[in-house]
Amino acid sequence: MQKVTGIGVFSLAKFQGFFGAIMGFLVGLFYAAITLLVTTLGVGMAGPDGGDLMKLAGLGVTGAIVMIIVLPILFGLSQFIFSLFFGAIMNVALKKTGGVELRIE
Repeated sequence: MQKVTGIGVFSLAKFQGFFGAIMGFLVGLFYAAITLLVTTLGVGMAGPDGGDLMKLAGLGVTGAIVMIIVLPILFGLSQFIFSLFFGAIMNVALKKTGGVELRIE
């Protein structure tokens, strides 16, 4: 058995930030798809003289694009910052408890 007595805090934060950005992108795609679906349904129900709803349709498309861009940044950054704190706390806990045994084959 191998014993883990500490982890690289910055290494953990880089990994978690990257993983958070990927998850943010997937969530952004999902939210963008729902936003576009709702926007399309709303414009379709407006009839031929959509009027102000056509302006709102542009806002829905803009919101979908913003979600795809902004959510990965927010998710990645928040995961990176949280993991910096978590890694530091984990290192203290590992030293106090004597580490964690891992079986590596």
